[in-house]
Amino acid sequence: MNRRALEALCAFVETGSVAKAAERILRSSPHVSRLLVELEEEVGFPVFVRRGRSLSLTDQGHKFYSAAMRFLSAEDELSGFATRLRQDQTDYIRIISAPFIANAFLNEAIAEVVGDNRQLSVDINSYPRIDAEAILAEGKFDIAIVSLPLISGEYDVLPFLRVQPVVAMNSQHPLADLAAITFADLVGYELITTHPRSRLHQSLTSLASAAGKVIKSRIQARNGIIACQLAGEPVGCCLADPFMALSCGARDLVMRPFNTEIRIDYAIVLPKWQARTRTIGALIANIRQATQRRIEEYGLQATLLDH
Repeated sequence: MNRRALEALCAFVETGSVAKAAERILRSSPHVSRLLVELEEEVGFPVFVRRGRSLSLTDQGHKFYSAAMRFLSAEDELSGFATRLRQDQTDYIRIISAPFIANAFLNEAIAEVVGDNRQLSVDINSYPRIDAEAILAEGKFDIAIVSLPLISGEYDVLPFLRVQPVVAMNSQHPLADLAAITFADLVGYELITTHPRSRLHQSLTSLASAAGKVIKSRIQARNGIIACQLAGEPVGCCLADPFMALSCGARDLVMRPFNTEIRIDYAIVLPKWQARTRTIGALIANIRQATQRRIEEYGLQATLLDH
């Protein structure tokens, strides 16, 4: 089966149009259209519903797309494995984390372990927390760092870090004059909230309900990074993980501890079916050391947990 046609299918589904799919796989739009037609002819069943110039997947098309994704992923893994053998890279680690975790301390830990082992290669992928369980369930990882709670599965969960949230805001915000902020301090100010399923949003909602207060918010951000970036502008403040706030890149952002019982716990997750190699052990040790350095550097209210 034509790999280019499968790539065209996946690009079309993920971008939503033939033109954008063509940009992704570096082909012309007519070429992508031909690949999709040829693919449908080859499989022998309707992959697309055509309404004028509009294309969408049939039920069979959705199933075929899922299978194509798994096939391409497996082929890429096999190709990568062959490359590592060819280059005598006998050690290999697949890592999953949130993007801000990589920036906060994981990249430093990876650099140290890679520098000490010339036969090591690393594949790191970042996903939103909301997708973590689904990604872990696929089992294509050797170590992951995720926030808790986590649905139980075929992996070991090692508690790693406990963090006190912060209120992030522009340095000119009235609350920036306070050394620490309580929920009562937040009442009356515009808040930038994250999506309703996020842990911090749910915790904030619970505080408001218990106090009989209403959260004032006109801006809801899909993720915490965007919320922190907006908080750097004079449009409101947000409740955030301090590592996320540090990684957001906002130029005039300040953080103040949020004095409540809310805490954010992180864990290192390892597959149960896989032996813990010396390299994995070294990476975990480096992660803990790099995290402790960030805690001390920024004076964060955070604690490394024993596991």
